[in-house]
Amino acid sequence: MVNRLKFALFMKTLLEERRGSVKRLNNSGFTMAEMLLSLSLFCLLASLFPLFVAMILHQEPAKERIQHMEWELFLSQLKKEVHGCDFVVVANHRLVLAKDGEQISFQKIGQQLRRQKNFQGNEIVLQNLQSVNFHAKGKKVTVEAVDVYGNVKSAEIYLFAGQEDDWQ
Repeated sequence: MVNRLKFALFMKTLLEERRGSVKRLNNSGFTMAEMLLSLSLFCLLASLFPLFVAMILHQEPAKERIQHMEWELFLSQLKKEVHGCDFVVVANHRLVLAKDGEQISFQKIGQQLRRQKNFQGNEIVLQNLQSVNFHAKGKKVTVEAVDVYGNVKSAEIYLFAGQEDDWQ
C-alpha cells in the first residue's frame, strides 16, 4: 500500500511539472496585416498567370522570328560568297559558285538547305523550308524561298563590278 501511495504521489508531481512546462497557445488568429499581405501576394500571382500561359501556348511567333534570323544570316553568308566568286551556275535546283578553284554548292535536301564545299561536307544553312529556287542572270543571283510557315522570302545579290559578265 505504501508503494502505491508513493507511486501515486510521484505521478502527481510528474503531471504538475508537465503542466507548468506547456505554453499557452495564442488564439488571436490572423491579423489584418497578414491577411492583406496574403491577398496581395495571391493577386500578384493570379495576374501573372495568364502571361505565363500565353508565353507557353504561343511558340509559333518565336519560331518565325528565329526563321527570319536564319534567313538574314544565310543571305549575309551567300552575299559574301557571291561577291568573291569567279562564276555562278544554277542547275538541277542547285546553286554552284566557283571561287579560287573550289566549288561551293547550295542544295535543298528535305526541309533543309545545305552548303557543300567541293561537293563534300553537309553544312545546314537554312531549316524548315518548303521550297527554294535559284536564278542567275547577268550580274544578278536571285534566291526565292518559302518556309513551312508560308512566308515567302526573296533576295537579289549582285556581282561586284569588274567580275565575270557571262554567268550561265
